[in-house]
Amino acid sequence: MDDTVTGTATTYQAGDRVLDSYTTDNDTMNVEYNAATPAATITNIENVNMSVSNVAVVAVDATNFSGVKNLTVTRTDAVIGGSTIVGNKAVDVNALNADNVLKVTTGAGTTNVDIDQDTKAGVTIEAATATGTMTVEGAATINADNATGAFDINDMNDTTEDAKAITINAAKAASVDTDLLFTGAITINAAAANGATAINVQNAVGGVTIVAGTTSTADTTITVDNIDASGASITTGTGSSTSTDKEISIVLDGTTGTTDAATIAAAGYISLDIDHAAAQNVDVLTLSSNAAGTAVTYAIATPGTGTFTSATITSDVTLQGNESVFSGTTITGDGVINMNAGTAGTIDLSKVAVSNVKVGFDNTANVITVASGAKLDLMSDQTGLDIDFSNSGAGGVLTLVARVLKDTHFVKPATSV
Repeated sequence: MDDTVTGTATTYQAGDRVLDSYTTDNDTMNVEYNAATPAATITNIENVNMSVSNVAVVAVDATNFSGVKNLTVTRTDAVIGGSTIVGNKAVDVNALNADNVLKVTTGAGTTNVDIDQDTKAGVTIEAATATGTMTVEGAATINADNATGAFDINDMNDTTEDAKAITINAAKAASVDTDLLFTGAITINAAAANGATAINVQNAVGGVTIVAGTTSTADTTITVDNIDASGASITTGTGSSTSTDKEISIVLDGTTGTTDAATIAAAGYISLDIDHAAAQNVDVLTLSSNAAGTAVTYAIATPGTGTFTSATITSDVTLQGNESVFSGTTITGDGVINMNAGTAGTIDLSKVAVSNVKVGFDNTANVITVASGAKLDLMSDQTGLDIDFSNSGAGGVLTLVARVLKDTHFVKPATSV
């Protein structure tokens, strides 16, 4: 039987018990309150609707709720002495156990949202009506595509609960931050996120998928720390190398492992750091454009902890950086490497198989080892140049594009080809 129960400030009190013995029906309880709600007990009432009027932020206490499928909290205007006063529209729920309350829905006119999960995480938050900030303690599924403020997702300092998955759909959010102790999979969709802290995933060991900064017009920084072999997938928008335009920075950090992996799709010009604060670098990179036929340059900062192990770059990609970033690494694909700076010395490109390698600095007669079949595009004047085949490729063929050369010295392959 589907029952309907009504409560008010005079009838809904601490110590009250509203119980239903059936778990297969669809009961409803409607409560109108004008202050922080007391810790009443509600059991097996599937739909609980709290309408709270007050000029301040006041909380709904969910300590003793269980068997609730949907808790809807609506903030309304306050009526005092017959006069209507605009009420505070922030939704605040405390001491929620996600095993006992499966979903929280915000009512019309909601501004900020603060959900505090206690003991058990994993609640679903339907906050399409929210327009402000979002603060959640514990892993959750958050649907709040109209909220334009900061999203802060805080851990519970509970190993089991913090290992649960997080999904955040926040199309208009200014920023999203997830805490250090989360170890479950994290999915973030935040197209409009921008600013220096647009996306900040402090721990990505459970794997992370991010779509962010695709529609924003301001500078965007996406930071993902502790990436491991479970990987990070990041899709972002179009960046620029001009400070007056939208700049996009992607800042990554790995673990002590050797297979930390990141897959990135973007366009324009992207500043890429693979060892945030010189901690541990990401080892395996897969870089592409976010749309077919759209060019992207990834300007990779010189790591302080060693460089990546391998990279795959698609045909629309230019991977740009100091020669030390590329020497000794395995790089494959149809894209371009641009060594636009470096210190003259031996450069090992023997495991590089891309469409073109640009040399944008003077290597002063030091040896560059390439695979047979390589293409070198000399963008800078060379005061002597040794090129050595590694014989690891096929055919013993080198394509050399010489822009300006003072002296070029070719060395025979290390082994005959």
